[in-house]
Amino acid sequence: PYFYHQAPGNFALLAMSPRESVPALAGGHAIAGIVPVAGLERLKEEVDLLGEFGIASEGPVRSVLFFSRRPFAAFTRDCQIRLSRESLTSVQLLSLLFGYQIGFANLPWVIPENAVSDGELLIGDDALSRFYKGDDRYVTDLSEQWTRYHHCPFVFARWVIRKDAHPELREQLQQWLDTFVRNEDHWKQVTAGCEAGRYAMTTASVFNYLQGITTRIGRDERLGQALYFDELEKYRPAFPDSSPARTRTYARR
Repeated sequence: PYFYHQAPGNFALLAMSPRESVPALAGGHAIAGIVPVAGLERLKEEVDLLGEFGIASEGPVRSVLFFSRRPFAAFTRDCQIRLSRESLTSVQLLSLLFGYQIGFANLPWVIPENAVSDGELLIGDDALSRFYKGDDRYVTDLSEQWTRYHHCPFVFARWVIRKDAHPELREQLQQWLDTFVRNEDHWKQVTAGCEAGRYAMTTASVFNYLQGITTRIGRDERLGQALYFDELEKYRPAFPDSSPARTRTYARR
């Protein structure tokens, strides 16, 4: 929806994956942007939060999904999974959710792309497209699982701006974001009408998906973000990497 709202003044909006946005801001190649919350620590010397804006969800988000051949609760330390390389935030969230379910000493193994997996984490367009194809037996929505455990929203990303940005640019961008939020339903409807064909979804389905995303970070979202960092500090979850000896692969016939 931000692209249809159009960038203010002389700004240009660039589409980047969460993984790309952090180094772009750190290196001064971008003035402001949405960054995954897992990248905020790395950027703390270079950026400030740009108002109370970001990406959050309370309940299903439908674009951060774990697709699997078995129920989420049936995973064990002997299972093998593939992880998206696009967002550390989503990977860390998945590790927390598995830890809650099966214990942090029993997290599944991470395997390379060519190996047989019991489940796979996808985000963004890849997750949406696969979800609406409907071919997977089990689909776990990570935001929905977080809300079930903690009864609060999950914050995936925050708008930030470089500390060396001119004050007028900061004010201009903040006003642009505030205007977007005040007219958010309109821009979501515009987006749904234009983007439905990309995902083999109806306009109504795209709009319903967008309605599940919160872009103004309020009190509940701030509490959820703080809890996420506290949980990471408390458990320090990390998926073990699978060795070639234990990786299952398909045999050619």
